[in-house]
Amino acid sequence: IQLGDLELSEIDATERRRLIAYAGHEQYLFSMSIRDNILLGTDEEGRETPGSGPGKGRDRLDAVLEVTALKEDLGRFPQGLDTAVGEKGVRVSGGQRQRIAMARAVYSQAPLLLLDDPFSAVDIATEERIVDGLRADAANRIVLLFTHRLTAFRQADRILVLDQGKIVQSGTHEELVRRSGLYKEIYEAQVFLE
Repeated sequence: IQLGDLELSEIDATERRRLIAYAGHEQYLFSMSIRDNILLGTDEEGRETPGSGPGKGRDRLDAVLEVTALKEDLGRFPQGLDTAVGEKGVRVSGGQRQRIAMARAVYSQAPLLLLDDPFSAVDIATEERIVDGLRADAANRIVLLFTHRLTAFRQADRILVLDQGKIVQSGTHEELVRRSGLYKEIYEAQVFLE
C-alpha cells in the first residue's frame, strides 16, 4: 500500500497516526465523556494536549456532531456531550458507540479515513445522513469504506468488489448495477429485503 510515493511500511508509526484515522464496527470507547472520547488528545477549545494532533476547536466539534448524526442524540443524554459513556461505551447504544468512534476519526481530519463497516448498528436513514455528511466534510480527503451494506456506495466515486480477497469488479454504483456480477446480486437482494 502506498501513500503518495511512500510504502505504508516505510512511514514511521507517528506519521502514520497523523495520516490515517480509523473507525470500525468493533469500536472502542474510553470510560469518559462523549466529548472526551471524540476530542481524545485535544482540550475543549481544540488546543493540543501532550501527544495529540493539531487543534480543531468548538466549530469543528459541532460540524463533526452533525456529520455523524450525533447532534440530535445529545439532547437525549442527561448531560449532553458531558455524559459519561461508561467502560467500553456500555451506557450508549451500539449505533451511538459506532457514531462516537466515527466522530473521533472524522474530527482528526486525517488525510485518509478508514471506515470498517461503521454502519452495522445504525438504521438506513441515519446511514444516508452520515454518508451525505461525510461526502461534504471529507471532500479533500480519501475515505475508504468497507461494508456489506451497499446502500452507502451510491455516492462512492469508485467501488471495488472483493470475493475471497481478490478484486472481481470495479466501477461506480450505476455501472455495477447494470452489469451482471456479485455487486448486482448483493445489491438486488438487499433492496428486496428493505
